[in-house]
Amino acid sequence: ALTRLAELTDERLQAEPLPAEIAASWKQRFGQIATSFVDWEIARHHTISQSHCETDVAPDTEIAGTGFCLRGRADRIDLHNDGTITVIDYKTGARPSNKEARTLSPQLALEGALAARGAFDGVAKGDVASLLHVRLREGSAFKIDDITARQELSAAELAEKAYGELADYITAFARPETAYVSQRAPVPNQAYPGDYDHLARVKEWSIGADDDGDGE
Repeated sequence: ALTRLAELTDERLQAEPLPAEIAASWKQRFGQIATSFVDWEIARHHTISQSHCETDVAPDTEIAGTGFCLRGRADRIDLHNDGTITVIDYKTGARPSNKEARTLSPQLALEGALAARGAFDGVAKGDVASLLHVRLREGSAFKIDDITARQELSAAELAEKAYGELADYITAFARPETAYVSQRAPVPNQAYPGDYDHLARVKEWSIGADDDGDGE
């Protein structure tokens, strides 16, 4: 497996117009990641009946009768021998954290809800057993993050919660009286900037407050 991954790495790096020193650096880093990845795969491979990679949501997937369709692509969906499902999202950084993935960035949970409904092309539906972020980093920094860790909801329950909240948001914003805000949660701007911060003049208001916290 490691030999084949090395061959695929060479093929991809050669296909990209990268400076030689950059390609060499990435090749070394990927080799270190690949070792941890293969070890993880070996430990769980016997539980998997099928793996679907880069799988798209069916284009007519409507959310809870709202008239809105959710589109996307799952990095990987594993079907286990017992009929359950694991949805996997590959990450190269630390974000989103498990907490963010359960609240502000529910992409993985929504993928789980769609997988449970059989909404991915060619993938059978089933109960969601786990929702994983695979942190592709070197050595001991390689990490498998189960976003349901240290909280009461199961993967299936978290997926349904995210799905229900999305439907509620769509319904709320369909009402003319619902206000549109540039940021819906008090998080640092550098972490989750709003798409419309420039219109709301967020930076100007942020630096324009008085010392006592009151702003005009």
